Amino acid sequence: MRSLVRVLLVIVPVLAALIPPAQAAELHDRAGWYLGLGFGPARGAIWDSEQSDAVLWDTGSSPQVRLGKGLGQHFALGVEVQTWFVEGGTLGDDVPLQIKLRFTGNLWAVAGSWYPGSPDSFWGGFYLRAGAGPAIANYAAAVPDLEEPETGQERQARFDEWGWGLVGTVGYELRVTRHFAAGLQVSSNYLWIDEDIDRMWYGGPVLQLNWYF
Repeated sequence: MRSLVRVLLVIVPVLAALIPPAQAAELHDRAGWYLGLGFGPARGAIWDSEQSDAVLWDTGSSPQVRLGKGLGQHFALGVEVQTWFVEGGTLGDDVPLQIKLRFTGNLWAVAGSWYPGSPDSFWGGFYLRAGAGPAIANYAAAVPDLEEPETGQERQARFDEWGWGLVGTVGYELRVTRHFAAGLQVSSNYLWIDEDIDRMWYGGPVLQLNWYF
């Protein structure tokens, strides 16, 4: 994460010097609707209801989708889905089977975005975003079918648990054309489930692709 911040501190001022003011003014017009897609690695942790320490720390993937509308040039309001997938296998000493495990966290949030910079400058691409909404955490296990092992079939079990969550984001987007922007953001999600899975956290850098219309 520190390396990413250092890279941004070098790249952003260089890009700011290269983009003419007139071009920046056009590219940061965000008064209409937008659709955003994102994907990146995410580090996460899971706490169960019986232990105070996290039972899992792992790195997975984090796809994101958002839809919203600009409220002038400095604010936007929308809905978004923040997801975390992590999958792995365990081989217990006393269990001669490969067990596949998958954990997933999903947050459906109503989120507001703030663009503090002037829309007619390069710095208008910076934003802060925060949101809250319902969340679901699920875990699944798959083991080989012992009755017909030659088929490669698996027996699966999945459990879904509902709760609530918060998301916070800081990022920057650069308009490639009038209706398309690409950028990088760092998101952090915290889910309160309060069942077998007590809490879940995940976050990391995400590449963003945004369409304005």
